[in-house]
Amino acid sequence: MRNYSLLLSKKFYFRNVVIFLAFFVVFFLSHNLVEYENLGILLFSNILLLITFIITVINSKLGFYFFIFFIPLLNNLTIILGIRSIDFPLFLFFAFFLGFICSYLDGIFLERLGFLERRRGIDREIIVIIFTFTLILLISSFITAFRYSNFFPFITNEYHNLKVSIDKFDSNSAILWTIKFFFNYVLGFLLLFAIFNIFERIKDILISIIVFFASTFLSSLMVFFQYFVNPYVGSFKYWVETGRLNATFTDPNSLGAFTMLMFPLFISTIIYFKKWFLKLIFSLLTLILLIMVILSGSRSALLGVVIAAFVFVIIGLVLGAKRISQLPKRKKLMSVISFLIILFILVSALLLIFLTENKIKNNIIEIGLIQRTITTVKTFMSYFKSAGFIESLKSISNYRYIFWRMALNMARDYPFTGVGTGAFLIELPDYIYNFERGFPNIDFVGNYYLQLLSEMGAAGLILMLLLYFLIIKKVSLFFLRNKLNRNINDNWILKGLFISFTSMLVIQFFGSHTNFSEIEVTFWVIIGLMIAFLKIKQLKNIYNINDHINYSEKDINSFKTDKSYLGILTISRSIGFNIFQKILLYIFFICFAAVLFKSSITTLSIAVKQDRNNWSNEYGFYNYDTFEGKKVRWINKDASTVIEKKGGILTVALKDLYPLQSDKPNTVKVFIDNYPAGLIKLKNDSWYNLNLKIPDFTGKRITVTIVSSRSWIPKELRISNDTRELSVLIGEISFSDK
Repeated sequence: MRNYSLLLSKKFYFRNVVIFLAFFVVFFLSHNLVEYENLGILLFSNILLLITFIITVINSKLGFYFFIFFIPLLNNLTIILGIRSIDFPLFLFFAFFLGFICSYLDGIFLERLGFLERRRGIDREIIVIIFTFTLILLISSFITAFRYSNFFPFITNEYHNLKVSIDKFDSNSAILWTIKFFFNYVLGFLLLFAIFNIFERIKDILISIIVFFASTFLSSLMVFFQYFVNPYVGSFKYWVETGRLNATFTDPNSLGAFTMLMFPLFISTIIYFKKWFLKLIFSLLTLILLIMVILSGSRSALLGVVIAAFVFVIIGLVLGAKRISQLPKRKKLMSVISFLIILFILVSALLLIFLTENKIKNNIIEIGLIQRTITTVKTFMSYFKSAGFIESLKSISNYRYIFWRMALNMARDYPFTGVGTGAFLIELPDYIYNFERGFPNIDFVGNYYLQLLSEMGAAGLILMLLLYFLIIKKVSLFFLRNKLNRNINDNWILKGLFISFTSMLVIQFFGSHTNFSEIEVTFWVIIGLMIAFLKIKQLKNIYNINDHINYSEKDINSFKTDKSYLGILTISRSIGFNIFQKILLYIFFICFAAVLFKSSITTLSIAVKQDRNNWSNEYGFYNYDTFEGKKVRWINKDASTVIEKKGGILTVALKDLYPLQSDKPNTVKVFIDNYPAGLIKLKNDSWYNLNLKIPDFTGKRITVTIVSSRSWIPKELRISNDTRELSVLIGEISFSDK
């Protein structure tokens, strides 16, 4: 038995080390891409990451609180310092998750040896969707990055930083952009898993929310400094000139999205606490939060706040009606009359303010956000009356409808897979060139769901919507089964989280807000806290159990379970696919990879796009020379050019003038629009004519890439002072139809 335990110990110890190292290598390589422009920011960033990691290893819960405290606070630090941007939320998450992995794997290790009760995993339905989405995300990210590298090393000998679209992006920036969006998606899933396995009490969730409130208050100090002292600190001239402030966030839109997410939590916390001074504190913080919404100038945030407030009003009216219905007839009548009187006073006051000319009305209208909102409503109504709903929507979209149309065009061209992870912005210039030529702006799509559809296709969009549906279903099922009869205060926490979540789902129609790392983290923290709440209720909210006492799993299992909480989550550590499900998934993944890869080597490839859209990458071809009375060009080991197609057969004359004796011939491969069109071995210094059939999928222009197996530099061989790297001499390039 002892030998078995020792063997088991070594086996799981080795496995845990491998898992940790896998995450560490990925996170380390990503962090290694950061360019620190001064020693101070390098030390600050890495010390903060180290502290986050150490705290999380020691205590995952404290590490989580430490991590989320900084999420709203560091986003414009590099703007203040005037240096290159650093994605603090992402790298803080790396440090936190590595610490969590250490703690979690150590717990599993001790479970296997029998020193701890078996830990929980995550809901099986949710993990199935996340697993499937993550795999197609991996496939999409790998193929997309591979495409932007021009399939190095399978075509060229060396990596070339090529232009990948008609404007703005090259291979390096496109690959980094793809990696950024990969982590943007995966971050949320890993965060959900961590939160689910860290929290054991409702009190832990409440503390997390209060930590967010504390950092929100600190962020508000910055926005007040910008408003009263200097709006240029931590912001850009463009935003200052529009009258919008960003506090400690990347830009005003990010600030607006964050405050919108926090608003329902502030309201639910006011309701949750019973002590008057706590209600007063959180009420004042809510007022500050609303000022932040106004100063952000974000109409989407205002819409989210209005939606959340409306939902709380409806809930309040329903609960109030229930309470009134239980009162004696006399008190019931008095309550209804009191409510109607208060409502009449409020409506009269609002009508008096907004239907007459007065100072209060003028002050409200002068607020930038209110002015923008009023203008938006007036414009919408004007176009709606004269041109219909579609034109009215276009009129208030600030040209976003063009980006929406481009996203739909991408989805139409690549319906199953999309154009690749994070590739909307990269492919956008070429789509604008083809469909909206002359339109000057390049920006995000302005709609999260269209962005997901354009980048991950119907497969990605359906999976993400299914995940959101499962979350909504599970929370709704909890409320339906619970009937709000017991522990009603706890339920207010879940209500606030749920309203925040659903409000974000609505405003994502008007902006891809989760492209900001700080918003992505906050959004998935809210999702994680919701699911953790359901887990805690399902495992601990049973008869005679106090939520503020830690029970062992044996104790919990000894109690009679409250059936109203069962069946909401199916908690499991493994996914557990059967053979039929595995086969279906294999087919799905293979089809997804095959379709995207085919698109990537044809219509989405750099070669085909530059042929189609009249831009080019030229490298490796030197200036024309005269040799033996012929006009020739030397080429490097890798060479590429774009030429007009004038026939179905391309003939290339090649000559190898390698000055040294060699038993191996110079092997030359020629690619036409990345298609391997031909290969020839140059065994001597004779002229060789290589006839190549041009693929049918090519257009009016073709990209010809010539790759040789060897090269030489005349100066190094003391032949001449020529420092060029030479490979093959190219003679006449001609076309024919036979």
